[in-house]
Amino acid sequence: MPSGIDFETNLKDFRGFTRVELAEAEYVERLQICGKCSMCRNGKCLSCGACVWRKALTADATCPQGRWPALDNDEPSGQ
Repeated sequence: MPSGIDFETNLKDFRGFTRVELAEAEYVERLQICGKCSMCRNGKCLSCGACVWRKALTADATCPQGRWPALDNDEPSGQ
């Protein structure tokens, strides 16, 4: 995971904006996928313009490149 990215702190700051609780493992997986993507530069998605760590925390968000899907409201969070 990129340095300076802390799941618990980011989730606490961003909790009001996500409809589904996201498991830490899913968040880390999304960040790793984004980190390997050629459309990711300095923590920003060049495809959609989003801040990668914020978008990765949003359970109902999707990757515009189709690399990770939104989570359903009925899916367990893993917590």
